[in-house]
Amino acid sequence: MRVSGKPVYPELILKINTLEIVLDSISIKTINPDWIKKIDVVTNDKMKNQYENKDGIVFIYPKRKFWKRLLKKYKSD
Repeated sequence: MRVSGKPVYPELILKINTLEIVLDSISIKTINPDWIKKIDVVTNDKMKNQYENKDGIVFIYPKRKFWKRLLKKYKSD
């Protein structure tokens, strides 16, 4: 991703209930967009420091009916 010509690498986090699974740029492409309930982009300094990422955080919240499928997929990797 680029912003104003500079590369930006936000932290991609799949949130399933209280579980957080960090995704990389390849694994994010394996999530069916129809499975996503909500996406939050966080850029405030407190959260960026908490996740040690200066470019921000992207939280991906899947629909509940896909939780088990996603957990099986990402917990086995």
